[in-house]
Amino acid sequence: MATAALILLALVLAWAVLYYVHWVLVRRRFVAISPGRVYQSGAMSPPRLIRCARRHSIDTIIDFRGAHEEVVQEEARALAASGIRHVNIPIGRLPTPADLVLFTQVMSAELAAGRKVLLHCKDGEGRAVALAAIYRIQFEGWSPLRAYRAATRLPPGFRLITVLIPFAGLLSRRNTKTQLILDYRPTPPGGAGGSEQPVSEVQA
Repeated sequence: MATAALILLALVLAWAVLYYVHWVLVRRRFVAISPGRVYQSGAMSPPRLIRCARRHSIDTIIDFRGAHEEVVQEEARALAASGIRHVNIPIGRLPTPADLVLFTQVMSAELAAGRKVLLHCKDGEGRAVALAAIYRIQFEGWSPLRAYRAATRLPPGFRLITVLIPFAGLLSRRNTKTQLILDYRPTPPGGAGGSEQPVSEVQA
């Protein structure tokens, strides 16, 4: 009986490891932030990104990597050839107030146009996670604390873990992005003191 239980436990653990590795390396941490509206992931090769966008009817990719990076320019060219919008908002380790204003302006335009959006950075576990939380606060009326608690870096199949370990997968309290999320408050259209910038001006 004990041997059977150990075998079952080993199989479950093996499945969990394989599931997580597949989600990170193959699916690139793809998750729905607002199903049918906003998604989040890490960077993918252009062919895989295009397949993913078509599978989920995604119209616009918002890329938080540096505009000077060759992989970003390659992605922009591939998406343009496929008729998918590519918007580049270069963001460093921590988004600045100006970055947040530009992000909310771009998201306002995309959502108003009824376009489905994918947010991505390099690995899908830092900038994309933080900006997805900002999206929820700004556009879905979530409280900063609720948005922070939902900003998990666990795959959907692992969410039950948070019942036992509430902070599993979350940005740590020492992470500067955590305080950014907890301090964020919704801003009026255009942002505080910001001027509207057309989406076309930030496209790669």
